Amino acid sequence: MEQAVPSDRAMGASPDPVDHTGLCLLSLDGGGVRGLSSLHILKSLMSQLNRQREENGAAPLKPCQLFDLIGGTSTGGLIAIMLGRLEMDVDECINAYNRLIKAVFKEKAHRIPFRFSGRIQSQFDSAKLKAAIEEVITSRGYSPTEPFNDRKPRGCKVFVCTVTKDLYGITHLRSYDLPQKPSVPATISEAALATAAATGFFVPVSIGARQFVDGALGVNNPVEEVEAEASDIWCADTGDVKPLVKCFVSIGTGNPGKKAVEDKLLKFLSKTLVQITTETEETAKRFVARWRQHYDHGRYFRLNVEQGLQDVGLAEYKEQGRIETATHHYLDDQQQIFRVGKIVGNLELKQRSAEVSLVREIQEYNIDRIRNELSMETALYPGQMIDPCSHSHSDPDRAILPCHYIPLPRNERFVGREKVVAALRQQLFTSEAGRKVSLVGLGGVGKTQVAFQIAYWTKEHKTDHSVFWVSAMSDASFEQGYTEISKKLAIRKKSDDEDLRESVRRSLESVESGKWLLVVDNADDMEVLFGSSENRNGVSDYLPERDDGLILFTTRSMEVALNVGGEIADLPEMSPDEAKGLLEKSLIQNHILSDSEEVSALLQELTYLPLAITQAAAYMNRNQVSIARYLELLHGTEQDLVGLMSREFRDPTRDQQSRHAVATTWLVSFNQIQKSDPDAANLLSFISCIEPKSIPKSLLPPLPTDEAMVHAIGTLNVYSFLVRRGDGDTFDMHSLVHLATRIWVARNGPDGRAEAEAIQHVSQVFPSDEWKQNSGHKQEIQARRQGRAMLAGGWSDPGSGEVP
Repeated sequence: MEQAVPSDRAMGASPDPVDHTGLCLLSLDGGGVRGLSSLHILKSLMSQLNRQREENGAAPLKPCQLFDLIGGTSTGGLIAIMLGRLEMDVDECINAYNRLIKAVFKEKAHRIPFRFSGRIQSQFDSAKLKAAIEEVITSRGYSPTEPFNDRKPRGCKVFVCTVTKDLYGITHLRSYDLPQKPSVPATISEAALATAAATGFFVPVSIGARQFVDGALGVNNPVEEVEAEASDIWCADTGDVKPLVKCFVSIGTGNPGKKAVEDKLLKFLSKTLVQITTETEETAKRFVARWRQHYDHGRYFRLNVEQGLQDVGLAEYKEQGRIETATHHYLDDQQQIFRVGKIVGNLELKQRSAEVSLVREIQEYNIDRIRNELSMETALYPGQMIDPCSHSHSDPDRAILPCHYIPLPRNERFVGREKVVAALRQQLFTSEAGRKVSLVGLGGVGKTQVAFQIAYWTKEHKTDHSVFWVSAMSDASFEQGYTEISKKLAIRKKSDDEDLRESVRRSLESVESGKWLLVVDNADDMEVLFGSSENRNGVSDYLPERDDGLILFTTRSMEVALNVGGEIADLPEMSPDEAKGLLEKSLIQNHILSDSEEVSALLQELTYLPLAITQAAAYMNRNQVSIARYLELLHGTEQDLVGLMSREFRDPTRDQQSRHAVATTWLVSFNQIQKSDPDAANLLSFISCIEPKSIPKSLLPPLPTDEAMVHAIGTLNVYSFLVRRGDGDTFDMHSLVHLATRIWVARNGPDGRAEAEAIQHVSQVFPSDEWKQNSGHKQEIQARRQGRAMLAGGWSDPGSGEVP
């Protein structure tokens, strides 16, 4: 492809292969006669481009000389064949298309779209469609029976979308070989007919033993099909075509409006066509979201006439003038003038068609560039350490080397959890749905430590991945994490007033950011994650989304996990052997482990909860007490137990903003529940006064409606505070959670009120003789009242300090 010498080459710099030979992709929607709108948009692009080329002394180009891949559906499929396989320029294509739609749509074959039997019959003569297509093919010097894929090398590859009639599924008919995909041998004429055979308009098309109809229902906007096809051609190993794309243009056929969609068919067909229109726009929105960085950086463009085509039906060939006028009005808008100018500016740098070796060219270019930059900086600053991460953003369009921000050291006491860690690796790095994974479990069960294992494993074994860590405990902690990441990557804001969090999101979503894993720890609060009436933007608004990016959340809340999307992994308590191993690694005086029965009894009392085990070891290390003495304190008075479980301790492997004591680690969650679901908080208050095991739903205090009860129990379930036994209506509460609820209720409620209300309710549930038969709960409540009396005046915060 003839091209003026670019400035970077003239200056002796090595040209970026993406800028000069990167992929140029064209996607064409279906839309009946409104396909003329697509052609007039494309004509505007090509006219401006060729005007620029003429000024530079270069020959004009056809679309087939500029685009590496053209894909289309229905109308767009026909146009793709004419532009790419028949190698027409845009004016030739417009003339041919006008003749074709007039010949085909001038007269209907049937006025009623259904036979008397109820089967759909075509409104137009399929023989006329075939004759018109063959006339276009022969006018270009080809035979209609020539293979669509004649295996001759061409710079422009073409595919069209069609649907198998008997078994719904999108099929690509290709003008090129793709060894890893099944192929359907079709002639040029058959490929054109198969993509154009719209249900209700034409009869299905037979190719071999199979029948096809047009692919409009499902992929009327084929932009995602073009992306997938380009990935299979140029980067089948990685499946990520984004870093290779220079310019991706998607052209629609205009907003048809409700009247045009109905197109005078019966109600059944109307609904189908409404689905087509909805799918087209939803696909466009979804794709812009996924390709946001390319959109922002002027590498992806969607052009589609919004007004003026609402009343133009799919077969109204006489509306050619109106289609052209509406499209010109659209292109005359200042915003579209600017966008078309950006497309032309992008495309005019294209020097030659992209080879299959493009991936290797880009990799070699990036390696050479980074080496050159490092050597230059080493020469300029001898003896100074150069951080390769900082090279990413001296030029925002250049790739970075993997780098890492993990705020805490590796936990040398970590033991076990092999199955959980292996499953997370599988979900993150193998599963197609693993771009987001939430690790869910009870507070103190070890989610953060498992996440650290994943982070450090990724750093060591996935050397092409950067690893970053943020805490979502609060807005402030999240912003602090992003501040550290921005320093690590030397991110520069677009403007002084740009939110730093937005700068980091934008940077991580860029193609140049490479592959990365982001750990979002302590994502427990829905309002912090998704915003509130006081703070509209939650931290989720600043989380990057990129095909090469992975996010691992740790959360206590199943509700959070469901709302962030992606896969979910549950983290249970440790096994007895894992718990014993953690205790051994945490104790300084290992000789106190000699009595295996005492060790087993202690771990059972601590319910194999990692935080409880770590806290117990810290207490025994600090105070030099034996396991037997610690068990005595656990079995002592309520005040001893509360004091023991409330002692804060230092742990360098945990976020210093987190509560380290077992009895206080859940208080934040309790307060969140009290704020968001008062009914669930009332259930917590009641359960704090009864036995925590085998709690029947019928014993719980009534709520205004059954739905309210279901929702309140659901709230306690999503935090893992209540666990349902099988499929029944009986629940258990973790004994240490139960202790924490008692502390929480005592600190927040009027003295004795919770116990009094519990006794009154249980008396109503079990009157007279039944009360005697079910006295366990009554005795438990009375014991709670006695414990409360003993602790009067001492509930302020027995664990406000560290281990004494």
